[in-house]
Amino acid sequence: NRFSLAINNGTSDLEIYESYPSAGKAETTQDSLQLTGKYIQLFNKNLSSELTLSTAQVDLDAGHHNSNAVDHYASDETLVQVHINSQWDTLAVNFGGEYIKSEYASNENSEDRDQTAFYLALSHDINDDINLSAGLRNDNYSDFGDALTYSAGISLFNKANLSYNTSFTAPSYNDLYWPDSGNPDLEAEKGEMLELSFTHNINTESA
Repeated sequence: NRFSLAINNGTSDLEIYESYPSAGKAETTQDSLQLTGKYIQLFNKNLSSELTLSTAQVDLDAGHHNSNAVDHYASDETLVQVHINSQWDTLAVNFGGEYIKSEYASNENSEDRDQTAFYLALSHDINDDINLSAGLRNDNYSDFGDALTYSAGISLFNKANLSYNTSFTAPSYNDLYWPDSGNPDLEAEKGEMLELSFTHNINTESA
């Protein structure tokens, strides 16, 4: 069993060139703080769990060239995640859930988002040469609704792999509102990917 804690704090003063037509330097100050705690519990050789708690904060004061105006930007994100790992000789089953609370505030507006997710992943060795895998995840966003994604794959002889995946990515508050680069009109991204790969290892050891 293991417990770990990570703390990351940073402060930066930047001179950023604003885009045309200003074409001048803008004074910007950014403070960030991230705390992450993780506890891993080993129940037996086949079953373990992971509990992760995390919080991240960003505060930004972005100035403008030849102007006293300052854009105030702040975001907070809190994550709670529980992950269960189970492993047998030929079968691995992983499942869990997470909750993310995101908040954004500026000198113009503020918003918040709740996101919950549940997921399940399977990997099974049919024999020494064939492995099958599959995954399922459902996310619920307070501002984008439900998103169901899934994946499936097969591996042959540890040399050929075929997989199919779907994806859903909601824009973060940095993507939407970061001063001078965010786009508040961004929509969620949906994708599909079919991938085929071949691997061959060459032994370079001399006889």
